[in-house]
Amino acid sequence: MTRGLYLDTVIADDCTIGARAIVFPGVRIGHGSHVAPGAVVLRDVAPNSTVVGNPAQVQHDMFDRSAT
Repeated sequence: MTRGLYLDTVIADDCTIGARAIVFPGVRIGHGSHVAPGAVVLRDVAPNSTVVGNPAQVQHDMFDRSAT
């Protein structure tokens, strides 16, 4: 028996997904992103960002100019 939920999950190039990370159906992970080990990804991940936690939240945006 299945839930009948069939959505495309997209993982772009140069992404890193840590061990035991869970990526839900229909989520898009942007180019160059990092998903920390054990993270639960429920929403789309922007390109060049790092997500951690349960639920996954953006910890670091690699090209954030305001952090300087």
